[in-house]
Amino acid sequence: DTQDMGEKKDIPYATRLSAKTYNTAAELTLTQNLPKDYFDAYYIKVHPDAVDNLKSIEVFYSDGTSWKSNASSWADTDNAVETDANGTPFFRVNLLKPAQSTGADAATFEPDFSDDKAFYHRDALSDYARALKALGADAVIVSDLGAIAAIRRAAPDLDVHVSTQANCLNYAAAQVYADLGATRVVLGREMSLTEIAELRAKTPASLELEAFVHGAMCMAYSGRCMISAYLAGRSANRGACAQSCRWTYHLMEEKRPGQFFPVEEDDRGTTILSSLDLCCIDFLDRIAAAGVTSFKIEGRMKSPYYVATVVNAYRKRLDALKTGHADEAQLALLRRELNAASHRPYSSGFYFGELKHHAPDEGAYLQDCTFVGVVRERLSGGRILFECRNRIREGDRVEILSPDSLGLSFVAGNIRSESGLPEPAAARPSESYSMDCGCPAAPGDLLRIRTAE
Repeated sequence: DTQDMGEKKDIPYATRLSAKTYNTAAELTLTQNLPKDYFDAYYIKVHPDAVDNLKSIEVFYSDGTSWKSNASSWADTDNAVETDANGTPFFRVNLLKPAQSTGADAATFEPDFSDDKAFYHRDALSDYARALKALGADAVIVSDLGAIAAIRRAAPDLDVHVSTQANCLNYAAAQVYADLGATRVVLGREMSLTEIAELRAKTPASLELEAFVHGAMCMAYSGRCMISAYLAGRSANRGACAQSCRWTYHLMEEKRPGQFFPVEEDDRGTTILSSLDLCCIDFLDRIAAAGVTSFKIEGRMKSPYYVATVVNAYRKRLDALKTGHADEAQLALLRRELNAASHRPYSSGFYFGELKHHAPDEGAYLQDCTFVGVVRERLSGGRILFECRNRIREGDRVEILSPDSLGLSFVAGNIRSESGLPEPAAARPSESYSMDCGCPAAPGDLLRIRTAE
């Protein structure tokens, strides 16, 4: 077993890998697959009763190498016995990585863990970066300068993307990040197309630019809001925003505690703290022409249906622009697609200069479609098996959301339960039904019913 964390469960770099129990009368060889890149030490608990029969410990690293320690090299264990939380005695074998070992057999016993501060007080960020690289992460998104430098030292092959919360708004700042080794900058949402083009022209071509093109826009500057953290204990800066700006608020005068007066524009209240949603489908080509190579969709706290709808629309637009098949007819169809997901009224953000001051809206979310199911299997006879998410009645026109098609729909008919019994409607969420489908639906496609235009 690895080092028993006890109360130190917040230490990210010491991880419990496994626990095994063996017959102490047998001759044992313990094996454990271990990522090599980010462990300084690996601790194995061995019960004293098993010591006489434990002949070797061998570690196989993820890079294909291995390391073996024989019992003949171990030190005297008389003083190595400890007691775990259950009162079971054991001693620890500390397997140092070969690169840090003084010899071929560098396993040692560590009998005294009464003061282990030195073990835990290491650079957790560097260990975390090495762990992410070993796990196969493509890149990390970072906003702090010191964190960028530490990650680059610890894992130089791990790409670093500069977060939008770093407020990179000009080419001089972007150059600094490039000099630090960042491979991509997520631009601040406050930049115009003209400013992005200038930044692109004055920075290395190797530095990729990423920009937001769709989704919720934070009412705070570059998304650095503390309202959610203060009111709900959920930090927006750590991806857990509770969208407190969209709550209902009242006014209280300091000398009249407990007397709350509504703040309202109409009978729904007010949206004074809440911004509109960003939508750039109409001018995606202009953003690309300005030098942006990665298009960021705000999908945080959104449903799989929302993500599928929006990503599918933008993917199809980008593909059409690349192949020269983008036209107004497709654009109109994609606008209709984007209206099918829950959203607030759309805006072009700051891309054309100062943010346009829109007239107050109703403050409500808009959505033209209801998500009703997921296709699980294509059956014979033009039928599909699907998982129900919302009610589908006989005769409803059902649309298909698929990466392989756009605008397909069919009329629901001959709905049957999973046991084959006829049903007037599919109405029990998470249960499976089958029905006629005259369109080429595939497993994983989403089903929806349009409720408005």
